[in-house]
Amino acid sequence: MIIPWQDISADALENLIKEYIYRELEEHQADNMNLEQWIEQIKLQLKQKQIVVEWSELTETVNLVPIDKYQS
Repeated sequence: MIIPWQDISADALENLIKEYIYRELEEHQADNMNLEQWIEQIKLQLKQKQIVVEWSELTETVNLVPIDKYQS
């Protein structure tokens, strides 16, 4: 289920973004930007609806995922 990112507290959203960044950095070893630049980039992607906040009922977790997952 998609959760509107605007409904999440600022602290919780920032923690989700950081977790997402660390996961992506580890997978792609893309560390050209500092953390604050990455956070701003992810916030922009949320605003542009390129990524969304997803609640998984199965695992009871919240993650950021590309919107492509929900588009056919």
